[in-house]
Amino acid sequence: KVPYQIDLQNLENLQLKNNFICVASGSTESNSSVYHLLRRTCMKNTKTKFLIVDLVTETSIDRDFGVKKIEFPKEWLEGTSNCKKYVAKTTYDNTCVISTGFSYLNDLFLLECDLEKKLQELDTLGVTVILNVGCLNNLVSKILFNSLSNVMKTYVIVKATPINLRTVILALAGLTISKKVEVECVDYDEKSSKPVYLKLAQKFSAKILQGDD
Repeated sequence: KVPYQIDLQNLENLQLKNNFICVASGSTESNSSVYHLLRRTCMKNTKTKFLIVDLVTETSIDRDFGVKKIEFPKEWLEGTSNCKKYVAKTTYDNTCVISTGFSYLNDLFLLECDLEKKLQELDTLGVTVILNVGCLNNLVSKILFNSLSNVMKTYVIVKATPINLRTVILALAGLTISKKVEVECVDYDEKSSKPVYLKLAQKFSAKILQGDD
């Protein structure tokens, strides 16, 4: 019953600018909502340069952002190549991506990477970096979430049906939640979801997103 308190990357003392954001999916059904919300954010903030670092084994970022070719960033993750080699353009002039979702990857490998050095390298690019760690039903995603949420603003995206809201409550109950974490609920229907949403909001910082948020 003890919550996860795992930070394999020891990032607590890492000093980053305010241009880093971590996002996670609160349930499997919410995965697509993450990409839709990221796309909407990038389209709305056209004067901001974004780099989405997609640290997942299943992704739809190519479809949602119109990416034609993404090269698997194996050498960058291993520390033998610069991240710029793996930055892929999207159909949006202000947004580029790096993704691990287009070749086989044992996601445990992500826990062996020197994440501190990767973040320091990304920090030199002068853009807003969004790190997608995937769904919180995955152990690796949980550990990355715990590590990154200590040093940057973090959002958990959940499709606000009753079952998905209940799923995210249970997932977050097993984690050590930083004050930097906010749950953002999309596709909210007050009639069916309000009771479960109120339980979520009692335990964690939560917000209902409207269509243009």
